[in-house]
Amino acid sequence: SPHFINTSVDGIVVPYEPKRDKALDTALRKLDWPIDQTSIQRFTRNGSSRSFTRAIFKNQSVMIITYGTERKENECYASHATLLSSGGIPTPKSLYHNRKTRTMIMQDLGIRTLHHLFHHGSPKQTKTAYRRAISHIAHMHSTGLNLVKRKNVRLEPAFDKALFTWEQGFFVEKFAANTLHESAPLQRSLRKELASLTDPLLACPTVLIHRDLQSTNLIWHSGDVAMIDFQGMRSGPAAYDLASFLYDPYVKLTHAFRHELLQRYARHQDGRIIDVFLLDTAVVQRLCQAVGAYCRLSQEAGQPEFATHITPALQSIRAAIRRSRLDLPILQTIIESHLSK
Repeated sequence: SPHFINTSVDGIVVPYEPKRDKALDTALRKLDWPIDQTSIQRFTRNGSSRSFTRAIFKNQSVMIITYGTERKENECYASHATLLSSGGIPTPKSLYHNRKTRTMIMQDLGIRTLHHLFHHGSPKQTKTAYRRAISHIAHMHSTGLNLVKRKNVRLEPAFDKALFTWEQGFFVEKFAANTLHESAPLQRSLRKELASLTDPLLACPTVLIHRDLQSTNLIWHSGDVAMIDFQGMRSGPAAYDLASFLYDPYVKLTHAFRHELLQRYARHQDGRIIDVFLLDTAVVQRLCQAVGAYCRLSQEAGQPEFATHITPALQSIRAAIRRSRLDLPILQTIIESHLSK
């Protein structure tokens, strides 16, 4: 998401200079805009391997996204947008996609993410947006896999034991090893302990999940909430998406509001309530992955602002462990030690 802007050059609107970026030239010609009257606004500090450019002509604007070859899922973003929209889930419209130049043009929904609303909007509007979002999440979970099957769409591989194990190992490597410099024996013990999260999540019924359902990937636009950054969507447990949404380290929802949103979700699921133990298991799984990502981005990718999200994520993990009495003593100990500093 282009929400994270943290340098003096990011976000500045400047006249576009033709012939400096062939892929951008080609994309802009598809818009039938006069290039010499077009301005651009580049976003680079976003925690993504993709680049985002807002192109502006008079009162019109679009988002131009370019992506590399390292992640195959990125080429699916435009087609997934069309798929979800056809199923009644708001997304930006896909206006153009050139797989050869790995460039796409998407509808510009603006910058009013749920993260932005939470920190800068009115409480009333923020709550309205979150309620709309949970309704769309429930709808995607209820109907998404049938829609995928009907449209014969290829998704990323489903959440399985290998992917859960990879996320757990990512946390151990980036946080326990690279950040805390814990011993090799402790790292091995932590990996074994975290493996206990896998079986309960694998036993859950599978739905179509977004996989990165945080507040920066939901945009308030025209009185509704649209999803973005869903290129990694796949089959998996609903609890993973709910953990991402309700325990997002970028915002701090109250316990009462989380409960309200879960009740709203259940009403859309014929009254089926998510088991608290499973939700807390998913909170630990999801936020361990997120902490690993924050460590990598802040320490290896030159984006230190992501380090500020580590503490709230660890606090939510600790709360989930305590709430459901999860048997994770090693994880609990290293979190307690880190938070007490």
